[in-house]
Amino acid sequence: MSANFSFIEEATSAPRNSTYDYIIVGGGTAGCAVGATLSSKANVLVLERGGSPYSNTTKIRKESFISTLTDTSPDSFSQAFISEDGVPNNRARVLGGGTAINVGFYSRAEPLFIRQLGLDEALVEDSYKWVERKLVYRPNLLQWQSAVRNGLLEAGVLPYNGFTYHHINGTEIGGTILDRNGNRHTAADLLDGIGPTSQLEPLGIEVVLNQTMVGQGMGDPPSNGLLIPSPLPIELTLATTVGITKFGSYIESACGYDFAALYGSASQTQTQTLPNDLTAAFNKTGESSMANPITNLGNILETIRGPISKGYLELRNTNASDNPKVTFNYFQAPEDLRRCVQGMETLINVVNSKSFSPFRYRNTTTQDLLNMVLNQRLNHRNSTVTSLEQFCRDTVNTLWHYHGGCLVGNVVDRDYKVFGVESLRVIDASTFSFSPGTNPQATVMMLGRYMAIRILESRRR
Repeated sequence: MSANFSFIEEATSAPRNSTYDYIIVGGGTAGCAVGATLSSKANVLVLERGGSPYSNTTKIRKESFISTLTDTSPDSFSQAFISEDGVPNNRARVLGGGTAINVGFYSRAEPLFIRQLGLDEALVEDSYKWVERKLVYRPNLLQWQSAVRNGLLEAGVLPYNGFTYHHINGTEIGGTILDRNGNRHTAADLLDGIGPTSQLEPLGIEVVLNQTMVGQGMGDPPSNGLLIPSPLPIELTLATTVGITKFGSYIESACGYDFAALYGSASQTQTQTLPNDLTAAFNKTGESSMANPITNLGNILETIRGPISKGYLELRNTNASDNPKVTFNYFQAPEDLRRCVQGMETLINVVNSKSFSPFRYRNTTTQDLLNMVLNQRLNHRNSTVTSLEQFCRDTVNTLWHYHGGCLVGNVVDRDYKVFGVESLRVIDASTFSFSPGTNPQATVMMLGRYMAIRILESRRR
């Protein structure tokens, strides 16, 4: 454990009687920001179900992104679950939550998001800057990411906005964070006895408040993309470049990882060659060097604004370690599917651009790339892509930007206080009606800082 985090203790060794000004349940993205701010003026206890990311710092290094995300051991930092839609997903199980395991892209929310929440814009700005001073840096742009940037510009994702934390239409280089803060799930709110009586009573949970809107309005922006085997050596990089289209699709890329491990038919351990079915798919194209290391794969993907499609969360049982039942209803709204198709069309234009051509095998067609991704899925219904609508539905993935379940106006008020309950607030992505920015983690941390300052201000009054 880092010496700077010697204050971390096992909860089982805590004294039986202690008094705190504030107790924070969940040391995730918002929880760490709230705790850090409140503790400057008050006595604070932060409770986190997972361990410390500094117990094994190898797991939070950039090169460990895939292996940490796919680790299924009991003490892993990432807890896998499969939504009722059949899409694999993950939730953080470590102090710092999602920021210990995620892609790390840093992007502020669009102004519309801030206005809809009725937040004070000056305090929002100060809170973002507080996060940025402590955790965020400007990434270096190497050959693959540079080709993606130039390909986006060729594909018409304009203008070029350079390096910025702001979420603006066009192509930009965003900030990045690979640090210790993260996100938590809303199942804890249900287990506390606040939720729909129809769910809680059959599980033997005493109902404190019959709050039927807990767990409603769940959303997860669907993601689709292509795996690109490269004839050239490529760097190890997570997302730093993003194309923000006018029609509501965001295009980004990473490379140098075992991305096949995130698909159904690939091994979840690092291998030295492409999986057999991936190799076979490319052998059909006449390429001669299909034994490339798996790390010579790049992934270009798109996700969409929103989404409009909404689902819900329900408890399976009273075991807090078990995953709840989550349904996201991907592409239930036609507009979400339209955005996916337009995003894939733009993504394909990037892959076919002159700027990106050095990273393409010359005989590999777009159809080959589409079919290869389709056939990596264990549950695919087709072996050939006949339309991008079909491709979007058959290959839908997550970018782990799920949100909702404790929406402002339904479960909490604009001060994030739970309706009908004293001294309880919810401050995390479960209060969001859509995913802000390219990646929500910046706004979750901002909100934690923002609300903690508000709480301290009210305490002084």
